Amino acid sequence: MFHSSGPRAGAEKLVRDEELMRLLLAGYRLKEIAAMHQLNYQTLLRAARRPTFLEELRALNGEIYGQLDQEIRGAKALIKDRAEELASLALDRLELLLDSGDERVAMQAVTRALDMNTNTAKVTKSESENKHSFINPLQLTSAFKAAEEMDRASASKTVEGETIQ
Repeated sequence: MFHSSGPRAGAEKLVRDEELMRLLLAGYRLKEIAAMHQLNYQTLLRAARRPTFLEELRALNGEIYGQLDQEIRGAKALIKDRAEELASLALDRLELLLDSGDERVAMQAVTRALDMNTNTAKVTKSESENKHSFINPLQLTSAFKAAEEMDRASASKTVEGETIQ
């Protein structure tokens, strides 16, 4: 019902938005709609946050708009709390993986743990200037000829009057 793909995605999105609007106006909360249609709550939040959707809802029913606005604000706080909780759980899991009997798993856990720290991350912000040096083609040709002469000279050595090649 709320999933769209292919060439009719625009029309399906319109139908999805109208259905979401209808369910909100019927008094359902986003979490109830998500459970009822087996949808991801975050997906519905994204759809309901769009300014055009909110403006249309406000025009149709200011009270329900206020309730949805309040739910969206509460969801933002919940998302932050969930992210902090998940980060803590992920770090705990990394610690367990460090003691893994599998050396490969332990090494990946070490890498992830180090990457979480900005001081030890393998991908860090680098502050440097990009400078380009241009070499004159004539100088490059001269250097090549000099290198060839040095190769020829080192290849033929004179040992007690005999030339070895």
